[in-house]
Amino acid sequence: MYNYRFKPHTADVRMVIRGGSPAELYLGAIDGMNKFLQPNITTGGDIKTHEFRIESVDDAALLVDFLSHMLTITFIDKRSYLLKEINFGPGPSAAGSVHGLPINGMKNEIKAVTYHEAYCRKLKTGMWEAGVIFDI
Repeated sequence: MYNYRFKPHTADVRMVIRGGSPAELYLGAIDGMNKFLQPNITTGGDIKTHEFRIESVDDAALLVDFLSHMLTITFIDKRSYLLKEINFGPGPSAAGSVHGLPINGMKNEIKAVTYHEAYCRKLKTGMWEAGVIFDI
């Protein structure tokens, strides 16, 4: 199970995500980003599947790169994406697929997912935690 919360940050928004596994962390991250964007999902539209493969320099950058990719295709395709499948490795890389529902605008805007103060780590409790900042 995952959870996320938003914290104020100077002129931006910080999102902190926790999950029982890296996959849950990514589920929570994309869900949280969508909750912040508040997309206006249109009814009766088709569901589009998008496959992705992302490689990065470390775990924190991988999460930022993943969310940045999802944000980009959200704006290009005018769809709100939900994580369907994700696999990790080798190294800091991820591959999988997302499903996109058609949208007609969003209540909030994210200009970028930043690397500033981004982190991803396994806690002593066995849970995973990550933090990213949205430039709004």
